[in-house]
Formats: sequence, C-alpha cells, structure tokens
Amino acid sequence: MNFRPFLAAIAIVAMATSAIAWKPKTHIYLADLALRSVDSAGYIKIFRVNRRAGTVLDCVGSYRVDPALFAAIKSNRKIFNAGVLGPDAFPDILTGQMIIHPENSWDTGSNAWLEQLWNAAQRAGPEEKAFAAGFLFHAAGDMFGHTYINHFAGGPFVAGNNALRHIIIEGYMGKLTPRIVDYDFDIDDTIRNFIYNNMINGALGTDLHDRLLVVAPGNPLASLSVPLVFSRLKNYLVQELAELRMPRANNDLLSGAKRAYIEHWIADVDSGLREWPYFSKRMAALLVYNTDESMSTATMISEVERNCNDYVNRHLLSMAGAPDFVGLARGQIQTTIDSLTEPIHEAISQIKASLRDALLQAVFHMTLAQIADYLNRPENYFDRVMGSAAAPPSAATITMQEFNDNELHRSGDGQWILPSFAPAYNTVLMTQLILLQKSEVERLITDLQREKPFDPNKPGNVRDIIDFGRQILARENMPEANAMLGFNFMLDNSMEWRVHRYPRQLVMVRAGVYDKLFLAEKGEDRPIDPRPRPVSTTRRVTVSITHVMAIDNVDPEPFDGRADFYARIHIGDRFLAFDTIQNANDIRPSWFLTQRVVGEEVPVQIELFDEDTGLAAPDDPCDINPAPNQRALHLFYNLKTGLVSGDAAGRGGQFITVRGAGDSDRCELTFRIDRS
Repeated sequence: MNFRPFLAAIAIVAMATSAIAWKPKTHIYLADLALRSVDSAGYIKIFRVNRRAGTVLDCVGSYRVDPALFAAIKSNRKIFNAGVLGPDAFPDILTGQMIIHPENSWDTGSNAWLEQLWNAAQRAGPEEKAFAAGFLFHAAGDMFGHTYINHFAGGPFVAGNNALRHIIIEGYMGKLTPRIVDYDFDIDDTIRNFIYNNMINGALGTDLHDRLLVVAPGNPLASLSVPLVFSRLKNYLVQELAELRMPRANNDLLSGAKRAYIEHWIADVDSGLREWPYFSKRMAALLVYNTDESMSTATMISEVERNCNDYVNRHLLSMAGAPDFVGLARGQIQTTIDSLTEPIHEAISQIKASLRDALLQAVFHMTLAQIADYLNRPENYFDRVMGSAAAPPSAATITMQEFNDNELHRSGDGQWILPSFAPAYNTVLMTQLILLQKSEVERLITDLQREKPFDPNKPGNVRDIIDFGRQILARENMPEANAMLGFNFMLDNSMEWRVHRYPRQLVMVRAGVYDKLFLAEKGEDRPIDPRPRPVSTTRRVTVSITHVMAIDNVDPEPFDGRADFYARIHIGDRFLAFDTIQNANDIRPSWFLTQRVVGEEVPVQIELFDEDTGLAAPDDPCDINPAPNQRALHLFYNLKTGLVSGDAAGRGGQFITVRGAGDSDRCELTFRIDRS
C-alpha cells in the first residue's frame, strides 16, 4: 500500500482549498484588530450602526471581555494564531475542508465541532482556551467572508469556474492584507494532545466517533480523512483484541501471537495519529500560511514531498499493518490485515486512487502549476476570471479596478478601513463578541432592546415593527456558552447567522438586535430556502438475538453433536462477540449490542459460530443466510422508516426469523432491531 501519493494529494488539496473564505493571513489580521480593540481595563466599545446607510454611529457602551480568556490568548499568541487558522490547517486540511467546513456531521454540522472544542477547552488550561478561541475566530470570519465571496463566486466552493473565482478574489484580498507583528503560529505537546483527543482519536462511544468524524451522503471525499480512516481501523483492532482475549481464543495455537501483533499494530496507529497534528502544522507552514515569502514554488513542493516521505516512513506504513513483528508469518499477517481492513477497504482504495487519478485535476479541474500561479499572482487573472461573462449565473461580475475603487477600502498606510468594508467590519465585531463574558453579551442585548425600536412617523418601517415584536418575545439571556455557538452549521455557506429558523440563530438575531450592530454586506440578498432544514439527530440502535436453533448437526463426530453457539453482532463499525453457550442445539440467549448512530441508514451484520474446542479445529461459521452460498446475515436498518432490508426483510421492533439455505451447518435465528 503506497501512501506517499495520498499525502501528496492532501498537500495539493491544501493549496486549492485553503483559499476558501478569508485567506489565513487575513484571518490573522482581522483577529489582531479585534484583540487590539480591548482597552487597558479589559473593555471593548461596541457601536450601533445604520445598517441601511452602511455607517457606524454612536457607542452603545463598553463591555468587559472574559479576563481569563483574554489572558490566555495574550500569553499564548502563537497557539491562538494556530487556532485562528482553524480547519484550514487542523486536524489537517482535508479533514477540515471535507468534514468540518461542510454540513457533514448531519445534526448541527460545523457547529458541533465548534462546541466540541470550546467545551473541551473550558475544562482544560490556558493554552487550550487560546486555541479554541482562535478556532471560533476562524468560524466568525468564515461566516461573513463566505457570504461576501459567495456573492462573487456564485455560491459555496465547488469544482470548476466557481472554485477559480474563489481562489482569485480571496488570493487578491490576501495579497492586500497588511502584515501584523504577531503573525506566526505554533503548537506544542499540550495542543497536540488537545487536537488528538478532540479532533482525531474517534474512539467508540465518543461524540467524535458518533457525530463528527463521519461521512455524510454526497461527500465521498470525507472518507479520505486520515483521522477518520485510522480511528476506525484502531477501533476494529481494539474490538478484535477484546475477542482474542476471550477464553475460547486459546483454542487457536496462534492466539498469543495474534494478540501481540494487534497490540503492536494498535500502538503504531496511535503513535501515527498522535504525530498527525505536527505533520499538519508542517504542511500548514508550507501550504496554508507560509510566512517565508522568498520560498519558491519548487522549494515548497520539494519540502512538501520530504515531509510526506518522512511521515510515511516513520508512521504510515506501520499504521497500515506492517509493524516490525516476527510472531506471525508473512501470510498470516496479510490474512489478519485483510480481514481487519475489509470494512474500510473502499476508503483505502479511494486513498490509493486519489494518487493515480491526480486528485487536484479530477476534483478542481486545475493543475498544480495553475493553482500555484493563481495563488501567487491573482492580479494577473482577476479581470479575465472575475469580470468574465462566462461567470456562473448566480455570480456577480467585477473588475479589479471596480474592486479597488468600490470594495476593499484602504488608508494611506495600507490598513483596511473597516467601516467601509462590511464583511471585515462584521468579522471583527463578531470576534469581539466571542471575547466578551456571557453576561456582558446579555447586557449588550438588553441595552439595545431598551432603545426606541422604530419611528412611528417614518414610512416603510415594517421591518422595524417586526424586529420590535421579536424583541418583546426574545429572552434577554442566551443558553449558549459563547455568542459564536449554536447556529453556524456550515462554514462554507452564506448568511449562517440567520439562515436557520428560530431558535437556531445567532443570539443577536433571536433578540432582534442584529441590524443595530452589523453592517449589510453583499451576498445577503441571495435567496434563502424557506423550507425547514432537515435535522438528523443521533439515535441508539440495539440489535438483539433471542433464539438460535440448529437445523443440521453443526457439531458432528468426533464431537458429541451438541452445538457450542456464540455470535458476533456488527452495527456500523462497532462489533461485539458473545460468550459461548455450551452443549445446546436450541438456545434463547440474551445477546444484544447497542450503538449510537447518526443518519438515515446503518449497516448491521450478524454472524453465528459453533465453537470447536480442539486446538487443531477452527470454529465453524453457521449458515443463517436465506440465500445460497452465504452464511452471515447482512442487513440495513433505515432509521427514518424503521424498515429492515438486505438478507432479511421486516420492521424495527418486530421479531424476524431467518434460516440458512446452505447444504451444511444450517441454523435458525431470531433477532430484532430497536431504536431509541
């Protein structure tokens, strides 16, 4: 298995997709402006705006930042900057762009990741708090930056002309972003462990496994995520090791060697996943946020290849099942690898194919040389791409001269004039709200709600009357732990602060005061689907086996003819093997497995075995499949309809009985699937 091309593909994807929304340099710049707005006493002045006129008015008041959070950021600035790079860099660019940025986790999408990091950081130290705050700063920038960029690109980032328009305008704004003093980023072992625990190590039963590191329908590239693929592999290995530690495993002369091999394999996978954040940091320093402006493209690519090769040689080969272990023969090792990687064989095949098929060309329709040139010299292509009549129908055309004159306003020293550039102003304001104590956000809302909401003598005040009604109904406190949580389901999307129905909106929108704080920006007039957004929550699925009966003699001579049954149940990527029930051809066991799942359909597999106690006799797989030439039962359970399909049909909550159709070792088995 050659993983070098896969890592090279990740690096190439980084060059293209890291251009989405604000460039990393711009994220860092806007975050710095928000930090510098905190006065020496620890307060931020918040201003009202005339949204229609696009002007900033008088000061509403001064509001105190969270002192512990602000101190954590100030004392860990490089770590904070790493957080500001967000999913453009960590846990890696591919996971960030294919799993965290889109609405991939199904229930609350990107917001679920933001809550995961923020909540974990509140239980940790100042370094973790600084990193998590930076991640929320990134999300704040994305939601306003995407609304603006999507206006000119024609919508969220997709392959083709849309992608090129994203790259050009974002690259151009990045080149015009002023450099700040504290612009570098870094992580240490503390943050490496924080990323590993909260973004990479998707152990069974954790939110990271059940809700976050998942592949949503229509997003197959998510299956290329190293944290997803190898967390799943480690889970398989842990479950296999648990089965090998059961007493019946001692019937296998090689069980001790197999246990030792899998223990080594688990350690190798874990070691590689723990190193992954550092590998991602090196890739980000080369591709996402390279502060060495003198580095040539050729040198950069050479460094990317060197770092990829180093990670492959040090970690990825052994993670794939090739540890330095002599307890098993080569053929036995390969058999073990094949059996344990079978559930993720398709994902591994995709990883290998992404190298052969030149992932960048296939997905983004651009070569590496083209991407590098577009990123380095966007001004050379601006008019040809952004002013083109061949733009997508939903994209607004603009020339570079029009952009310079009418969009990104700068002062004589090159600094951005924020009140004249709404998406940047809104980004800084939202990051200021992230810094505020929760009680201060609530005080700000109260202060704004006390103001006279509308002029009864002013014509055309329907929107103001609606806002006033919402203010009357709105609660002045917010249930979220931070103003940035609870509403941003898709970092790639436009208008995430108000696109969802109440109460899944930014607290300022719910309270009816959003228009008093944030400027109107291009892209807000894009149509919003008025239909309620489908929300898929996690469900608990339980598979129970209630009756097993031998039809054939599954335990013939030299044994006594009485079966020694045990079963294995799989739900998704979790499985459990049960203790053997000795010497009975007709049993009513209490075998069940419960797993939390998310989505519409989950695969289920049931296997039945007869244990043979002789050291030279392998256990017999019993036939419970109604189709010929099959023994195990492969099913699908639809959580939406409650229907069971596959090798047996029925409905959840009802008992289903199947019989094997083979020529030998046929059994009858009754099971049911329940959800809660």
